[in-house]
Amino acid sequence: MYCFNFYQIFETAFKKVFNKTPGPISAFLVFTIIYTSCIAYAEKPLNDNNNAEKIHITADSLTVNSNNTYLEFTGNATATQGDTVITSHSLKIFYDGSEKKGSNVTPDKKSIKEIIATTNVEIRFDNRVAVTNKAVYNTENRILVLTGKGSRVMTEDNYISGEKITVNRNTGHIIFERGSIEPVTAVINAAKKGLK
Repeated sequence: MYCFNFYQIFETAFKKVFNKTPGPISAFLVFTIIYTSCIAYAEKPLNDNNNAEKIHITADSLTVNSNNTYLEFTGNATATQGDTVITSHSLKIFYDGSEKKGSNVTPDKKSIKEIIATTNVEIRFDNRVAVTNKAVYNTENRILVLTGKGSRVMTEDNYISGEKITVNRNTGHIIFERGSIEPVTAVINAAKKGLK
């Protein structure tokens, strides 16, 4: 539809400039160029690199604090960026506070500093699933800290639990720490070979 509109614009402009209707060869060449451009535009994927970096969030409600330093999504909060998905009851997103106070910079123009998810938290990342009561993610150093009884990280049939779990997403290292009562617990599917 837009291709034909472009051609009509071209034909009108050609008439005004040259004071005549474009010939068949000129019309064919211009129509071919425009038509090819339209096909190339239509075939461009919607999920390009810029869209892949965006964070999409849904929730039952959203609260913005008065000085625009954080947003709080509550009730069935889900945040998705690429293959990473966070679901929780509450999701707070804190923005970089380095901008001058009163600069009237809206949250969409600031960089995210920290993400805190609480209550029934599940995080899918790097082919793993983490469940916890509280998760804090620092975007600068890419450190994810899970805390609370029953916190665990699962991969396929295996899981390791601890009351504090620190995930370094830069290196892939994960540190599991015991709580005051429960030790670190691991369940590993050894397949054919194991301790026996």
